[in-house]
Amino acid sequence: MEKKTLEEKIKYVCWWAFGLTLLYFLVGAWLISDGTKFDPAKTYNLLKDTLTLTAAFLAPVAAFVLFSDWRYQHNAVKNERISEEILKIFKEDLDYFYTLTKEDLNTSQKYNEYRVKFYSQINNLVNTINNIREFNDECREFSKNSKLIIIDLHDLWDNLAQQVFTSSQFEPIALNEDPLSKNKQKILIKMLSDKMLDNQKIYEQIKQKIKKLKPLKV
Repeated sequence: MEKKTLEEKIKYVCWWAFGLTLLYFLVGAWLISDGTKFDPAKTYNLLKDTLTLTAAFLAPVAAFVLFSDWRYQHNAVKNERISEEILKIFKEDLDYFYTLTKEDLNTSQKYNEYRVKFYSQINNLVNTINNIREFNDECREFSKNSKLIIIDLHDLWDNLAQQVFTSSQFEPIALNEDPLSKNKQKILIKMLSDKMLDNQKIYEQIKQKIKKLKPLKV
C-alpha cells in the first residue's frame, strides 16, 4: 500500500475532526433546543464544549501523526544509507571474488586466506541486510533480492572449492600414461570444465541481479 504523505495525513485528520465537530455540535444543538426559542448562553456553552472536545481530539492525534511520520522518515533515511552500503560491498568489496580462479587458490595458505576473507565479508553483508527496516514492499524486495545474491555467492565459492579439490586430484596423475590414470584424467578434466562453466553462469547471474538492485531512496 502506498505511503501517505504528511500533508495527506493532516488533511485526513482535519476532515475527521471537522466531521466529528459538526456532528457533536448539531446533536448538541438539537438536544438543548427548546422549539424555536434561541438560548445564547446554552449555544455559547455548546460551542465552547465543542471546541474543547475538538482540541482534545486533535492534540494526541496530531502528535501521533507527526511521530509516525518522523519514525518513517528516520527509517527511510537509515535504509537508504544501508542499501548504498550493501551495493558497495557487492560491487566493490567483493569485486576481487568474482574473478577468482582455482589458480589463485592453489596453496592451502591462499585457499584459507580467501576463505576467511570471503566468509567474513558475507557475514558482514548478512548483518547489514538484517538492519534494513522492512516497512514497505520496496524495502522487503531489496532485502529479499540481496539475500538471493548471497546464495549465488555461496554457490560461486562452493564451485571454486570443488575446482581446487578436483585439481588437487588431477595433479598427482597428470603425467601418468597408464589406462586407469588416463581415464581418471578425462573424468577430472570434464569435472573441471563443467565447474568453470557453472561459475561463469553464476557470475553472469550475480552481475544481472546486482545491476537490477537499486538503492532505497527517501
